[in-house]
Amino acid sequence: MVAADQPAKRMKTNSSASTLEWKVTFDQTQGLRTLVEVVGNILTRVNFRITWDDKRETHFLCIDSIDPQHVCMIQARLVCEKTEKLTRDVDFCVDSSILNLILKSVPAHYSLDLEKHTDSADIRLSAYETLSNSHQTIFELPTLVDDSETMQLSDMSYKYTIEIDLGTLRQIVKMSMSLRANQLDFKVSEPTERKTGVVRTTFTIASRGDASQAHNFHSATVAEGSSSETYVIRAATDSTAPESTSDDSVVVYSDAFSAQYLNLFLKSMERQIITMKLSQDKPLIVHYPLGADRSYICFVLAPKTNDT
Repeated sequence: MVAADQPAKRMKTNSSASTLEWKVTFDQTQGLRTLVEVVGNILTRVNFRITWDDKRETHFLCIDSIDPQHVCMIQARLVCEKTEKLTRDVDFCVDSSILNLILKSVPAHYSLDLEKHTDSADIRLSAYETLSNSHQTIFELPTLVDDSETMQLSDMSYKYTIEIDLGTLRQIVKMSMSLRANQLDFKVSEPTERKTGVVRTTFTIASRGDASQAHNFHSATVAEGSSSETYVIRAATDSTAPESTSDDSVVVYSDAFSAQYLNLFLKSMERQIITMKLSQDKPLIVHYPLGADRSYICFVLAPKTNDT
């Protein structure tokens, strides 16, 4: 009886293997889980692309999408170290909330296979105990027709790079939402008389709703590069402020951004330092690393106008 069952099991396994179109294996699922949770706060359906990067010589799971309101763009890259049968770029679109629900059910120490088979349009997710493979769970996730807009993020030069603690920024944004403020005002001020070397700057985040709030971060700003075109501002709450912060200063950057979109983007992130890039009349760029090498989420938010 046992011997009769064995060929049938073998045939089923071989049949599954023969229909495999491509597969990506994630031994660590935290990066994928974080990516989907953060992006899902803004995009209800997500178009993924798996592509080969000649420069880095590896595959990446990519997102390059614009939200339906055309207010923000999300670019994401997650390195795919283990792949099978990926001889060309592949695309698939899924419901982000359902994918997020599936990933949250997968234990942190499990591995995950992301598969596409020729006999189905669905994406198969196979989660299993990494060391012993004693338990396996298989999900079949339907794909959707992709009606979203995609756009590649072009390289843009920025005047200021802000390094700020995620917890601090998220608390400011959360308070703005509680005070029913529509926007957050970002400002950079410098002394009227600038001296060579280190520049004393003040980075301000402010909002006005049921009450107004203003958070000023005083720092010694370092110029990057010989041209001194880019300045790094470390907006830290636990660092020593410059010895003197003169009132005789001038605003060198000022723009406003949607509090709602910033709240959606930040609320699922874990606590760490994130990077923001600012330049007058250009979109705000928030860069969030995903832990794995060369993996990140980039949030591009248009300045707020009277119509947005």
